[in-house]
Amino acid sequence: MEEWIKQLRQATNTVNIYDILQIVIMEYNDLFVELNKKQLDKGKKSDGSYTSPYSSRWEKTRKEFGLQTKVKDLDFFGDFKANMFTAPSGRFYTEFNSSDEKTGRLIAMEGKEIFGLDEESIASLPDSFYERISELYMIKTLNA
Repeated sequence: MEEWIKQLRQATNTVNIYDILQIVIMEYNDLFVELNKKQLDKGKKSDGSYTSPYSSRWEKTRKEFGLQTKVKDLDFFGDFKANMFTAPSGRFYTEFNSSDEKTGRLIAMEGKEIFGLDEESIASLPDSFYERISELYMIKTLNA
């Protein structure tokens, strides 16, 4: 029994949790992007702050198109949000981005915090996300 426990401890030490997290995050890519979009619909950024208000000129233009002006949701034609994605980028870092041509301008205006999940969104992740992390951890531990 002692030898088995020793082997289990060694196996546990060889498992890279960051690799597991990256795999699971990519499996849940669509959910992560959807949660980021929902945050932006409320004008929320990943750090918990809010986007700046629309300028009076832009607010007037949005009203003319029948769009809401209460919060800056970064949504006019929908291309920015429609082209959002996540991609692995380093150890336990997943980069949120958009392939829309306005992305650089929106980041310059509102900051890189328009991408990513705030604490509320992270708390809303389903149990299956954490269960999948546990499942892969156990598989890798047993195969180590």
